[in-house]
Amino acid sequence: MHAHVEVVAPPTADSPASWVSVFFGDGERYLFGHVAEGTQRQAIQRNLRMGNMNNLFLTGPVDWQSIGGLLGFLITSADARKATQEAVEAVNAERRKRGLGDGKGGEMTPIRIVGGRNLVHALACARTFIFRKEVPLRLCEVKGDAEMGGRRGWGPDWEDEHVRVWHVPLKRGFSAVDGVVEEEGETKEPTDEERQEMVDDAARQKVVRHMFGHGAALVDAVAHRYLGQIPDPPRTEMLEEKEEKSGLSDLPPTTESDSSLCYIVKNHPRRGKFDPKAAMAFSLKPGRNYKLLADGQSVEAPNGVMVHPHMVLGPTIPAAGFAVIDLRSADLIEAFLNRPEWSSTELMEGLQAMYWTLSNETKDDVRISEFMKKYRDLKHTLIGQATTPNQLSFESASAQMIKMHQIDPDRFRLPVHSKEDPALPSHLEEIAMIGRPGAGMQISPKLQFPTDSIRPPMNVQEPADEVLNNPQLVEVITAARKKITDPAFVAKVGAAESGLPTDGVEVITLGTGSAMPSKYRNVSSNLVRVPGWGNYILDCGENTLGQLRRLYGFDGADRILEDMRVLYISHAHADHHLGTASVLARRHILYKADPEKVGPCAVFCGNTFDHWLKNYQMVQDMGYLDSVEVYTFWTGRHGAKLNPVKSARAGTVQLPKIEPVAVDHCQGATAVVITWPAGLRIAYSGDCRPSKEFAEAGRGAHLLIHECTFDSEMQGEAVAKKHSTMAEALEVGRLMQADKIMLTHFSQRYPKMPVVEETDQTVLFAFDLMTVKLREFKYAAEFLPAIRLLLNEAPEEDEGLGDAVGEEGKDGEGKGEQGKKDKGKGKERKDGKDGKGNGEGKKGNQGGKDGKRDAKNDAKQGANAPKEGNKASSPAKEKTSRMNDKKRQAHRPPKATAIPGPCAVDGERSPAHFSKRPRVK
Repeated sequence: MHAHVEVVAPPTADSPASWVSVFFGDGERYLFGHVAEGTQRQAIQRNLRMGNMNNLFLTGPVDWQSIGGLLGFLITSADARKATQEAVEAVNAERRKRGLGDGKGGEMTPIRIVGGRNLVHALACARTFIFRKEVPLRLCEVKGDAEMGGRRGWGPDWEDEHVRVWHVPLKRGFSAVDGVVEEEGETKEPTDEERQEMVDDAARQKVVRHMFGHGAALVDAVAHRYLGQIPDPPRTEMLEEKEEKSGLSDLPPTTESDSSLCYIVKNHPRRGKFDPKAAMAFSLKPGRNYKLLADGQSVEAPNGVMVHPHMVLGPTIPAAGFAVIDLRSADLIEAFLNRPEWSSTELMEGLQAMYWTLSNETKDDVRISEFMKKYRDLKHTLIGQATTPNQLSFESASAQMIKMHQIDPDRFRLPVHSKEDPALPSHLEEIAMIGRPGAGMQISPKLQFPTDSIRPPMNVQEPADEVLNNPQLVEVITAARKKITDPAFVAKVGAAESGLPTDGVEVITLGTGSAMPSKYRNVSSNLVRVPGWGNYILDCGENTLGQLRRLYGFDGADRILEDMRVLYISHAHADHHLGTASVLARRHILYKADPEKVGPCAVFCGNTFDHWLKNYQMVQDMGYLDSVEVYTFWTGRHGAKLNPVKSARAGTVQLPKIEPVAVDHCQGATAVVITWPAGLRIAYSGDCRPSKEFAEAGRGAHLLIHECTFDSEMQGEAVAKKHSTMAEALEVGRLMQADKIMLTHFSQRYPKMPVVEETDQTVLFAFDLMTVKLREFKYAAEFLPAIRLLLNEAPEEDEGLGDAVGEEGKDGEGKGEQGKKDKGKGKERKDGKDGKGNGEGKKGNQGGKDGKRDAKNDAKQGANAPKEGNKASSPAKEKTSRMNDKKRQAHRPPKATAIPGPCAVDGERSPAHFSKRPRVK
């Protein structure tokens, strides 16, 4: 069986995960490394079916860099599995009507997650907003083996039919471990502290069991009754007393992890090759006897002689494997060097490669390179962010951004990136290689290190030339540029904007999709920059920090965070806040470096999200109640104006007037109106059904940012999912008498641009990383025809959404709709690529019959598929796909004469920072 190890994507600004994937010919996948923010989106970009990844081995300490994408992954996996199960059940119901038995498929394969200390605590923190009975979890929290007296023998810590895995935990302050203990020692009585830790661990485990798997059925009816989040966290006996006092229970206390987890991974030794000549020597004929011998069973020859497998098989093929090392802290190096595994001939035998996640702090340490030289027969590959170039990892979104820059460079900046490798110390450079996307090793059937699967950097010239070589598009661009430079137009806009109370206000839509990330749209996040009053982040979906770094560079993103005044979380759905931890943690680092310059910021959120902040603060320092002041609110009836309650630390940040309004979406959902002293007013809807009270609260707003999940023909869908259609969002703007409207939060059925409705209002449609000055909305609107033409001409791409379905807390919103007929666009999109039973991509929806019909059609094939009915492409197919990608990247069309000029942002090169500026006339 073929078995491959692949560096899926070395870390970049907006894809910070260091991870390798091991996949086998039967479709099984294993992940070793980080499930960081952006991992799902990276998998979609690479057409990797995450539904087959049932074993996750997390490296390093448990922090947001390691697990920032894990919650989103579990939500998506649960929704995909639920859709598969529903589709299979629909097919089985039809089979039963015809007197047939049930087909196979739809079984709930558990997801096994191995990680360091605080893994269970970090998952339990999310109990107020995640509830997925469709994903049974098997959690293994490795706290270290030194305190247990050392490793007992060299047997693997875990194995299945494909791989064997050894945990290699490192702990700060441990310069050595006790080695391998061959005999069982005396059992020591646990201390009171150890007993308490066991009780605490049991409480956390019970909470997680209530969140995932069949244990979640205890609150199933509550969740389905109101189509939102569970109103209260699942209870356990151990936490009920506290819960009764506070209304929301706190988890048992913990502290930041002082350890890092690494792994050694090997396949199994394989029987030698069958020798037909040796079998014939015993007068055995091909057929059943050959098969039995090849399977390790003895057979009797015609002459009565017993023939044993070793008589006809070649030498055993030894196991091969690799190690994954996560060393981001210098005080772990000594513990790593003194691990007994590296001195074990038995364990090191067959090891072929080491994948290293190093930091700026550890890459310069000569002890690392000396270790590599000691084991120079191994292939050492660097996969940490400090040792890999900041390439464009989401090529589809980057290509679209570059094209839009050619149309409207003032609104669409070139995403910051670098093709150049980071400078490595000479002692490291001579022994190790930089990890490239697609690089890896083949473990079986033959050990080798292929290079044809390595993906080259994105050809950034190609998307620019596509625009500049399109005469029709150039004509539309020319007309728009002529219009916005016309003196009459400039004077008219200037007069209209003369009443704007604050100049220089910018709106940056960092994420414009709903439910989960896709190729073209990240999840919800908006940045408002007000001169003299700092920066305001309105919702903070997964990878918000990555989007900032892609747009402004690492240093530029830090400047944004330093001047961040407010982070507002509209509600507790995961796609609106899973980027909060990384944003606050990074800002707290900047605050500690210079408190006078940075100062505290304020977080406005519902009580349940404040509960998450308080509990996760124990795992990783985000500055909660230190550099972060918290204002919370309990929501009442829809439309009620809410009064944020200050935390004990709050009150030092100078704030504008912030008015939350309760809206109809899920428990605790809010919209907000922000008014600055000069009179500037900006209203943000979050997710909601249209709200007259919100419109009244924001009356006369200079800008309304409103969700627009569905087009106007999907009214029933919007009502069922408690979202707004385009027509409804525009009506809220009319009632509000908003001067300008920005529509965002589009269903992933509209990956590029939604259906446009005619309106006399000043309306813009948000795209990821779009930057618009409030005074220049009318300028930006003039380029919408060119953008629409560009996107209409672009070929439909496989969004890779077959594994993905509804929004958190919803049934069927978002990705599962990909398989339905999109009435607004008049096109039919089909789920999956090859019809191999991907019924889960068609989430049945409550507002219509199309999704159910499509799910049944898919399930006719999916019912007989193994496991989730979502078999991955074979390694050979994936290799062919990668080779085709490489050929497409290598293809360069004739260069256009209009090429942008060179520039640099924060010392890094931006994509397509070409030699000349575009000359579109």
